[in-house]
Amino acid sequence: MAAAFLGAGACDGSSAELQRFDHVRLVENPSNDGDSLQVELDGKSFTLRLYYVDCPELSAPTSSDAARLREQTRYWGLEDAARTVHFGQEAKNFTRKTLAEPFTVHTAFGNAPGRSAGARIYAFVATADGKDLGAIVKERGFLPVA
Repeated sequence: MAAAFLGAGACDGSSAELQRFDHVRLVENPSNDGDSLQVELDGKSFTLRLYYVDCPELSAPTSSDAARLREQTRYWGLEDAARTVHFGQEAKNFTRKTLAEPFTVHTAFGNAPGRSAGARIYAFVATADGKDLGAIVKERGFLPVA
């Protein structure tokens, strides 16, 4: 399995079916948040972006990030950007804690564009106890409800 994940062209999105990868580990990285995370598989690092999850931003160092933070604040009906960032930090902390044990990744290697500098691939993540990370993040309220 790992060979397919690490193989040349694996992130080109050419695979239409989800592939499963077990024993994946979270890598501490300042860019990790509630819905994007660095992971390690067989000694190599990749950035995953959860399918169907959009956690609040953690900061707004650029004008593009500031615009996104304002957009999220309006969308979720929050009083200010600081509250939105608070939810983002809560989601980040929850994700880090929840993925402390090795977990499973399901991905078709679809390109997950965004404002981050590095490449990301879309994925579903199942926790060590088999629960869908995206669903848990939503259920626990780490995504404000519009």
